[in-house]
Formats: sequence, C-alpha cells, structure tokens
Amino acid sequence: GVVTGRCAWDIPAAHEAMNRAVRNEGRPGLVAGAISAVDIALWDLKARLLDLPLTRLLGAVRHEVPVYGSGGFTTYGAERQDAQLREWVHGLGMPRVKIKIGESWGTRERRDRERVAQARRGIGAEAELYVDANGGYTRKQAVRLGPFLADHGVTWFEEPVSSDDLTGLA
Repeated sequence: GVVTGRCAWDIPAAHEAMNRAVRNEGRPGLVAGAISAVDIALWDLKARLLDLPLTRLLGAVRHEVPVYGSGGFTTYGAERQDAQLREWVHGLGMPRVKIKIGESWGTRERRDRERVAQARRGIGAEAELYVDANGGYTRKQAVRLGPFLADHGVTWFEEPVSSDDLTGLA
C-alpha cells in the first residue's frame, strides 16, 4: 500500500516508505525479501519507462563480466553431467564451470568425489572447476574434502557447510 500510486521515478522514497511501514513488524527475513523484490521491480519499471537497459540506468563498473556454467546437479548421471560440462567448455568456450556436490546431506561423498574427478576429466586441465555443496557437509567432512578438491584443480568451494554455520564457514 505504501508504494501504490507513488511516482515511479522516486525509488529511494518508495524504499524508505516500505522500511518505515514494517519497522514494528521486523525487517529481517521474509519482510526484507519482500522489500527487495518490490525494490527490484521498481528499478526495472523505471528502466523500462526510460527505454534503457538496467545497467545503463544504474551504471556499470565493467563492460564485461566473467561467466561460468552452473549446473552439474547431483541428480544428473555421469553422461548427462559430462555432456553439459563439455558443451559449456568445449562447445561454447566457457572458461569455468560449477557442479553441485554434497549429495544427500553429505552421505554420498564417494559419489561426489567421483563426479568431481569426472568433471575434471571432461573439461580438461585449462578450464576452472567450481563446486557448490549447498551446505551439505559437516565441518570436518568439508575440511577433509578440501585436499581432494585442490588435487582436482577446484578453485571455488561454495557453501561447504550451512550458510547459518558462520563458525563452520570461517
């Protein structure tokens, strides 16, 4: 209600009005997510009204950004994962890819290791390999897995433990 009818050009005022409206309900969590969604929609609306790409409206630090293919889901069999990664690296020329590990809350570590080794074989030595455990491992398990990942040239190990486990992430 505090956004409806407002001027589409004044997004900071709409953002402030939303924050004031929820002050006593509590802003973190779900409410912050809702405010963020409306805020993004308002910036998108403003860019459309001005017939500009959002990056022109907000400004960009770079004209190009490094990209990576993100997939390799734990539900994929060996052939599907290999085909996806090979297409990204060898077909499309993407220099980096990411696969998911931490299957079944870390209970399938042997399969995770096999998938990482398979990914490295499929993409070759030149492409960067990232993994994302989606918080699936225990602290000790993640630390124990580190040398294996390093041996396979993994340069990014995303969310090895739950994002709520700040000590474990440290």
